[in-house]
Amino acid sequence: MTNNGIEIMRQNDGVLFGSAKYFAIRAHGAVPGQKMRIYDVVSHSQQESLAKILWWGRWRQYIIEPRPGTIWSADCLACIQIFIERLMKDWRESKGHVANE
Repeated sequence: MTNNGIEIMRQNDGVLFGSAKYFAIRAHGAVPGQKMRIYDVVSHSQQESLAKILWWGRWRQYIIEPRPGTIWSADCLACIQIFIERLMKDWRESKGHVANE
C-alpha cells in the first residue's frame, strides 16, 4: 500500500518493511534484551544507513535515531512518521488496545 510517498509491506513472517523515493526501511533485528525490532533506514543510491528506527522504552514508542551528518527533508521525515505510526498501530493492536485512526 502506498501512503504519501512510502510503500509499507509485510514480509512472510509478518515483519514490516518500507520503501520511499530515496530510502528503504528494513528490519535489522531486535533491541538487545527485548522483543522490539530495530529498523535500518538505508539510502537507495548508496546503500548506506541513514538512521535507525527503534523502540524507546521510556517513552513507550518507536523513535528515529538519525546518523550524524545526515540531512532530512520534510517529505522524508513524513515518510518516516507514517512508518512509525504503522509500527505503533501494530504494537497497540498486539497489546489489545484500540488503535487511534
